[in-house]
Amino acid sequence: MKKNNVMTIMVHIISLTVLVSANSFGQSLFKAYTETSQQDLAQETQQMSEQIIKKFNPQSMASTQQKIYFYEYFSNLKKLVLYGTKLATYAEYEQDLAFAKKNEVFKGLPEKHAAGKTGNPSDFNRTGFVNEKYKMMQTNIKDEIDTYKDLIQSSLDSCEHLSLYDLNPSSMNAKNTDRIQYYFQTSESYKAYLEKQDKLAAAWPLLAQRIKKQTDMWQEKGLEPEDPVIDRSITKAISNDGAV
Repeated sequence: MKKNNVMTIMVHIISLTVLVSANSFGQSLFKAYTETSQQDLAQETQQMSEQIIKKFNPQSMASTQQKIYFYEYFSNLKKLVLYGTKLATYAEYEQDLAFAKKNEVFKGLPEKHAAGKTGNPSDFNRTGFVNEKYKMMQTNIKDEIDTYKDLIQSSLDSCEHLSLYDLNPSSMNAKNTDRIQYYFQTSESYKAYLEKQDKLAAAWPLLAQRIKKQTDMWQEKGLEPEDPVIDRSITKAISNDGAV
């Protein structure tokens, strides 16, 4: 019984302490508010308003969104170069496979005393073996080609949509065009792409044309691949203060 009374008293003390603390905090805020001059209150309100406007003003938010658009575009542009090079590797795969098929019949398989499934040397069918291997390789390569075509298509759709609807001139200022220029001039991936772009255009002309349209957006018309990328006069004309 005594123990229960002690517990009850402790609960009341804790509750009273919380109430007093909360009340004191509320009174201190009220006291601070009532004792602050109207001029100081107006100044504090103005400062808070300026901070909110600075944080959430449409211009700042739009600028941040343009940064996101540019980085997304640039990322997909580099993917176009990489996947385009990979796809171009298979531009002449049918001729390569035909060459391998023809030569493996004579060089890749034993000429004599080759036993088939029955163990009889005469049962071995070299031509059938080569044809089966050829079909398997052909299927695997076609799967690889379809994969790279899908990846290129996805990046193309993203680049084309961003360049048509989302990127504005502030995204294409000097700082950003310099980034792409540096990539074009120093990237081993882009160098490899230039070496294979003719093969890509011969095998998949539509994809190659769409990729070229994206890379040409950032280059002065009529330039050779070795020439400096980006027309500086255009860059200055579309640039503004502050880089995205």
